[in-house]
Amino acid sequence: MRFLFSLLLLPVLSIAADPPESPVEAKDALETIHVRDGFTVQLVASEPMVVDPVAISWGADGRMWVAEMADYPLGIGEDQTSGGRIRILKDKDGDGQMDESTLFAEGLNFPSGVLPWKKGALVTAAPEVLYLEDTNGDGRADKREVLITGFAEDNQQLRVNGLRRGLENWIHCASGSPSAGRGKSTIKSTLTGESVELKSLDFRFRPDTGEIELQSGPTQFGRNRDEWGNWFGCMNSYPLWHYVLEDRYLRRNPHIIPPDPRQQLILPRNPKVYPAKAPQKRFHSFVHNGHYTSSCSGMIYRDELLFPESAGKMHAFSCEPFHNLVQHIEVEESGFTFKAERSKSDGPIDFFASTDRWCRPVQVRTGPDGAIYIVDMYRYVIEHSQFLAATGMKDLEPFLREGDDRGRIYRVFPTDSPPRKVVDLSNVTPSQLVDHLQSPVGPVRDMVQEQLIQSSSEKGIVEKLEQTIAGDSTPESRVHALHTLQGLKKLSAETLQIALKDAHPGVRRNATRLTETLPHPVDALLSMTSDPSSPVRLQLAATLGMWPDHSEAAEKLGELAIKGGGDPFFDAILLSSTAPGNIESIIAAAFSMEVTSEGAGNLAGKLLALSVAFNKTEITVSGLQKVLAAYPSPTRHALVAGLLDSLNEHGSSIEELLSDHSDTKKELEQFIDEAKAVALNPNAPITDRANALRLMGRSTSPDQMQADFDSLSKMLNPSTPSKLQSAIISHLAAQSAPFVADALLSGWKRHGPAIRAEILGVVPTRRQWMAKLLDAFESGAVSPSTIGPVVQRSLRAGTDAAGRKRLAALFADDAASSQSRKEIIEKWKPALNLKGDRKNGAEVFKTLCAACHQLDGFGNDVGPDLTSLSDKRPIALFTAILDPNAQLDARYSNYVATTKDGKSVIGFLAAETSNSLTLKGADGSEHKILRTNLEALESTGLSLMPEGLEAVMDQQKLADLIAYLEKAGLPAN
Repeated sequence: MRFLFSLLLLPVLSIAADPPESPVEAKDALETIHVRDGFTVQLVASEPMVVDPVAISWGADGRMWVAEMADYPLGIGEDQTSGGRIRILKDKDGDGQMDESTLFAEGLNFPSGVLPWKKGALVTAAPEVLYLEDTNGDGRADKREVLITGFAEDNQQLRVNGLRRGLENWIHCASGSPSAGRGKSTIKSTLTGESVELKSLDFRFRPDTGEIELQSGPTQFGRNRDEWGNWFGCMNSYPLWHYVLEDRYLRRNPHIIPPDPRQQLILPRNPKVYPAKAPQKRFHSFVHNGHYTSSCSGMIYRDELLFPESAGKMHAFSCEPFHNLVQHIEVEESGFTFKAERSKSDGPIDFFASTDRWCRPVQVRTGPDGAIYIVDMYRYVIEHSQFLAATGMKDLEPFLREGDDRGRIYRVFPTDSPPRKVVDLSNVTPSQLVDHLQSPVGPVRDMVQEQLIQSSSEKGIVEKLEQTIAGDSTPESRVHALHTLQGLKKLSAETLQIALKDAHPGVRRNATRLTETLPHPVDALLSMTSDPSSPVRLQLAATLGMWPDHSEAAEKLGELAIKGGGDPFFDAILLSSTAPGNIESIIAAAFSMEVTSEGAGNLAGKLLALSVAFNKTEITVSGLQKVLAAYPSPTRHALVAGLLDSLNEHGSSIEELLSDHSDTKKELEQFIDEAKAVALNPNAPITDRANALRLMGRSTSPDQMQADFDSLSKMLNPSTPSKLQSAIISHLAAQSAPFVADALLSGWKRHGPAIRAEILGVVPTRRQWMAKLLDAFESGAVSPSTIGPVVQRSLRAGTDAAGRKRLAALFADDAASSQSRKEIIEKWKPALNLKGDRKNGAEVFKTLCAACHQLDGFGNDVGPDLTSLSDKRPIALFTAILDPNAQLDARYSNYVATTKDGKSVIGFLAAETSNSLTLKGADGSEHKILRTNLEALESTGLSLMPEGLEAVMDQQKLADLIAYLEKAGLPAN
């Protein structure tokens, strides 16, 4: 659980011996809080009734359960013992304020989530997910059962959390953070004995059976859903993203690399917030004044009390504890996903914002009364000490637990529409529970569904649920009724037939998903390829893949390919549904499409590559013949090149493929010759040439292959358009021939900086090419002085011990450099006394920093955003530049991935699914790798930002760079 903004590589701001502002007493807290006009904020509970709250939930009886992380940040006392608690609060008189507090459990290890379940509660407290129960009626938990164990414990803000009921009767959890910098996290179900590698994914589980299943992720703190089963997450710089693609669908086809399953809904990174008071300088470095740095608990509001219902629109809230606020976000459907923006109706200050520096909203929830509840941990220091540099830790240590005796919970509701009465569902009959599925409050319906599944044995409940689905009920209640029947194992094909024809797309989508439990698709499902709802069609494409050998399902997938191909999310799901048993129908449909877009051609190419992976030779040949006969030239060139790449990846060749098809082979050879003519024609369109040149170097004759590479090498010159030069480099990078390095390096002296950077991004990926580069360094053909520290690090990662020894003679060794950081910093301190020139500093930035950072419209948006710095002191900038690994931000930890064909790439982990991962290099380039092709993945333990910048500048240039960064984002004059 990481409530706070991330450490971005600068030292802390020294502060006085005492906190500069005193805490506000609970009785006065409301005076410090701004809420949007027309709304009222009420204090629900405060110390001593509740202390250190971080997460809340409600039981069927209406009581509020609270997870209190009293041991934050390092444990209690000198021995740092666990001190987390679970508390139960009760409002006896229904006025919205809690009157009774019961300590249910204590001594827990940093609890981050709680969910009432059966007779007790589920609790996330890494390394475990627990079930706690009071078996003797004294109000205290005396039963403790470990359900899952093995979660990472390295930082209290990066731990398993969440515990949300899914529509499909699983419990969903957030993993806490990406695995970058944390090593592997293998979790184990104590009920089944099953072990699962968590990776950078979230998960769901069944508490009663112990089943675990990975979900798209990761979410840092607070994985939440809407009424229709869409899941949303956040990460401290991103307040809300939508998980468009479910990992369970993606992983069924190990041969596809999908796009990032997440759709960022609020962009760019670190979007603006609107606090009630200007943020103070705090304890980290590149702090974004007025920007998200600690986003957590992104939640979809699940009621209509606060806002009138509007078709296609939802309201979300995201906490930002560093800025003491909760922001209101309006979310609207957009194709297969959503678009979102901060609510313009909230005015110049965010929906909930406090002027009290100690106010730390860490969670927001929809309450059973329709109000939104805001959990305020109330701490002076919310930053975790692990993210503090040594000097900062020394300054802050006396205050790390300031506020550990306080905590508040608020609720917000419309001034003229008071919250609803909280209903006690614990003693109502199952028949009455079904009636409560009509509740407008989403969490109430969740509890009703769970209660029905756990306790229902009353005759007639199934019929009543079926009547809810077929009758005049709300769409939300119909969805819950469907999933309740599934949980009771009483969902029939006849009921699904009705739901698949429902007027509401959310009902149709859930009914589509639920047909996956049947042995074969129902008739209504097979008639939905023209459904007007994009999310329904996306779900249909996913669900039809559950019957890979069903002929009609395969035909309908083909229809969907024709109607919907081209969108990256849709294509990924369609490809995930493609299997040996249905590929013939799908690929026939795809190749019957009129190629009117690049996306349609991409889909056909990916399907053709899958036919190779599935060893469906005749289908591959048939597809190739259709490409050669019907596709327009630029697309045809790309498709044929992609097919050749796929054959190579799977250890085959065009000769083997066409061994029984001499006419097609001859036609292909003629086509490749024609493509070469296009590639070398200076008068042909650049796009045509870029696609065509991908067919050069494909000959089985070494002499012809060498001639093609020589031609491509000659085209790498300033007279060739840069876009075409980039295409050549990309094509050569995909080959494995040893003389590719010669082709790339032969014209080094005539290349500009951009082309050189691209070449240096390619050459270290193969050891045999790296040896050629080392020869070029030592011969002087490539000057070592032109190679910056970022590239030096990637070169070391791309070679063996002998290569690193040769590099050490050319460049300062990383290890030696790290050992002497203190000496270097001391030696360079005179630079702080030099007058810096901002204009010259901008040029230094472009030369040394723009590979990873973007500022004033120049550079790559890869590393931390520098557009808004709060600690701009020269000493802070000075230290960060010269000692970037003093405090490593796990998000920017470099990894080296080695593929089975001997290729190595370096970068930070940008995205991950069960069957693929994406590394992003310092130059912004992305490398997508199938897990089936992955030989090894190892962390370097070092930051994206390299040490050793002092080797490529003098002290005056450092002073200039600091002067530029001090005024970052401001006009030049």
